[in-house]
Amino acid sequence: MENLLNRRNTIVVVALLALWRLHLSAALQLHPDEAYYWLWSRYLDWSYFDHPPMVAYFIWASTLGSKSELWVRMSATLILLAASVMMWRLALQLFKSEAVAAGSVILFNLYPLTMLGLIVMTPDVPVVFFWCLGVYMFWQVLYRGTNLVRSYFISAGAAAVVPTSLN
Repeated sequence: MENLLNRRNTIVVVALLALWRLHLSAALQLHPDEAYYWLWSRYLDWSYFDHPPMVAYFIWASTLGSKSELWVRMSATLILLAASVMMWRLALQLFKSEAVAAGSVILFNLYPLTMLGLIVMTPDVPVVFFWCLGVYMFWQVLYRGTNLVRSYFISAGAAAVVPTSLN
């Protein structure tokens, strides 16, 4: 089993799942909530009535070139890839085992919430990214213990607070 759980196989599995998500993102019409968030991205603001604005910022950034369904949802796929990289590095630092890191990343990408829930661009997508970033940065504070501690600690706090506090 350990021979299957390596960096190369993990990259292949995550890449195939990302391509599948991109196919679904392009093929499926926008959910009414996504259309609502896309409208927010056309009129950026500090806060909206019922949600924090980070989802609008992410949609705005990903739709600079095109406004198709694929590009509205593109940041969800990119965030999932970034979260997978952070999870790989965190698991590798925690357990010092490539098999554990590979297993955790593959399971994270196959988990139903991330498998289907992060295809649709909702406010949960930026929250998942920033919480992953916050946990990763907090571990860096504990793991490194050098003069970078202050910057990692500030980054961890900002990553945990920014996506939820702007409402």
